[in-house]
Amino acid sequence: MKIIKLQLFTLLVLSSYPCLVFAAEQKTSNLPPTYQQWLQEGADNLAAKNFEDARQNYAEAAKTAKTNVEKILVQLSIANIDLAQSKFKDSQFKLLQILTDKTIPDFISVMVKMSLGQAYAGNGQNEEARSTFREMNALEKSFDRLKILNQISIAQTFISEKDYQSAQTELEKIKSYSQTVPTAQLTSDFWLGKITILQKRWDEARVKFSDVLKVESNNFTQQERMTARIYQDQARLENALSYEKEGNRTQARSELQVLIERPSVAPQVLAEAKKQLKLLQPTDQIPNETK
Repeated sequence: MKIIKLQLFTLLVLSSYPCLVFAAEQKTSNLPPTYQQWLQEGADNLAAKNFEDARQNYAEAAKTAKTNVEKILVQLSIANIDLAQSKFKDSQFKLLQILTDKTIPDFISVMVKMSLGQAYAGNGQNEEARSTFREMNALEKSFDRLKILNQISIAQTFISEKDYQSAQTELEKIKSYSQTVPTAQLTSDFWLGKITILQKRWDEARVKFSDVLKVESNNFTQQERMTARIYQDQARLENALSYEKEGNRTQARSELQVLIERPSVAPQVLAEAKKQLKLLQPTDQIPNETK
């Protein structure tokens, strides 16, 4: 598995952090708000995978960018579109160009390197990817939520090499952030479930997905509740699909139907569940179905 598919949460973070950086910069900036509006629209379109619209948004943002930081944020955002479209070499080239500018602030450099690590991984340059992610996690200024994303990315490089034990070791480290990131435990359990699915350890995987669903998010912040909700919906989806992978299409259809009928399922998960249920509709041609 040379190319690693960019995960939903990583895509959302990559598309949103330039806007967050600009919001912080705006405290000392006299620029008109049009720049931030274009940047935000681009982020929204990137997260929605409306890539051409996002490129147009960032082109407009570039026209109103005045400071070097704001120009770099536009370049970074465009590189992230390439990354989201699996144009890893194009993204890598743009990101390395940004890093040649020695005047960029450290906090932006961290974000550029996060994208660069994803580009390396997409190109199959796993050692470079792991080195980049670990370098960021070693930084004193790197915040814990970013470290968790980097741990997932490191694990993904090992998964692509079918080194599941090393991937598991990296994912277990996520639990150490539970004191500062309430979703750390369920994040770790979800990805550990994914690994056990790859190893065809169906029952163990379902236990992990069940653990994800047991987490109560009532005391979480709004952002944390949204993250927990998406992970829990994805855990329900992965649990359902584990039955299909095991050969029990009947149970898979049942689990998918229950998921689809739940209120307020994350849109991306709901769409995938409906797609998979349609593919699993029974026909007379299905051989040896496990009942």
